[in-house]
Amino acid sequence: MQGLTVDDFYNLYHGGERFLKKYLWKIAFDEPEEMHQARFNDTAYFNLCARVINTFMGFLFSPPPVITPGTVDIFLGLKIQRASLHTLIGGNSLAVALPDGISIFSRQQYKVDPESGIITAKHADGEMIIEKEKIFVTRESAGKRIEYVRDKDAVQIVRFNEGGLSLLTDVAPLNVRLYNYEASQDQHSKNSNFHVSSGPASPDGKIRPFQHFDRGMNGSEFAFHTPDTSGMDRNEARIRETRMAIAYVVGLESQLSDRLTPPSGFSYQFQMFTPMSVTMGMAMNINYSFKLLCESYKRQTGSDPGTVTLAPRLSIDTATDKFNKARMLKDEVRDEEVIKACQIAMASDVFGEIAPDKLDTIKKSLEATGGSAIDRPSGNITFPN
Repeated sequence: MQGLTVDDFYNLYHGGERFLKKYLWKIAFDEPEEMHQARFNDTAYFNLCARVINTFMGFLFSPPPVITPGTVDIFLGLKIQRASLHTLIGGNSLAVALPDGISIFSRQQYKVDPESGIITAKHADGEMIIEKEKIFVTRESAGKRIEYVRDKDAVQIVRFNEGGLSLLTDVAPLNVRLYNYEASQDQHSKNSNFHVSSGPASPDGKIRPFQHFDRGMNGSEFAFHTPDTSGMDRNEARIRETRMAIAYVVGLESQLSDRLTPPSGFSYQFQMFTPMSVTMGMAMNINYSFKLLCESYKRQTGSDPGTVTLAPRLSIDTATDKFNKARMLKDEVRDEEVIKACQIAMASDVFGEIAPDKLDTIKKSLEATGGSAIDRPSGNITFPN
């Protein structure tokens, strides 16, 4: 199902009541409306669009953004989170810096006139009209219209890629296809979950539990017949292929896999390379827009809003990797404080599964009595009696 709009991307992300019947393909051109509605009611939507968006949001905000406080708090953390979410879903978002703060609009909330370039953005209390040199803000609750001089960097179209494409551009059609395959599977299951009886009729023509049936006059035996369900197996293969196709187009094969067996260390590092690269690119583009917005706010108000920077660091080191790095550093830098710190880090990796209070006891013991006194050339950790 191609030709999906930004509105469709938001519907497929939110799911629930926003998931519309139009996403369920009709099994025939003249399928009765009541049959189409019944199939829609019977099939749950397996929402991988939300899974993809939320996974990359987790990448972008892990760890949390670095915020340098300024002289005024304009909730930079919440603003960059909102802009990032709408940028991933809609392809871009509109951010405007004015003396009363930074406003974020989703792609559904604003439109650009192709001839004049004037931007009209709707907000909960009115609208904002952005011209080349002026910005007009209407606040219906206050019954007033405020005029601002447009600063050079006050208006930013926040994108995570140069084309302004949604992260769901390829994912959403595949998710709709997956939904329809699962709807077909549910229909097969519904139609196959019964038995057809054959054989001689009972005296009153009815079938009762534990009723005894004799052979018929023609020698036929009473039996139950189950419809052929081989088509469900073929459909199940299509479901698995489509699910992995969604994972493949966004580089999330490991995160969206239905396998319970974890990949090897090298395989996991290789699989994480694509989402790591994409996430770093996303962060760079979003950070640049917010850098300009903060500078614009400061020029307009004279107050420093501080800065906000997405700094994703996707760790792909296993516990063994971290242990070995700490051991190498300990052996190379023969400093008491470094040795203690490495010993504590190694103990955290080795004893990570034990009770937190016991781990804290071990760390305190190493802090007090660790160092070269208990260090051994073999790299093993030993503890004093």
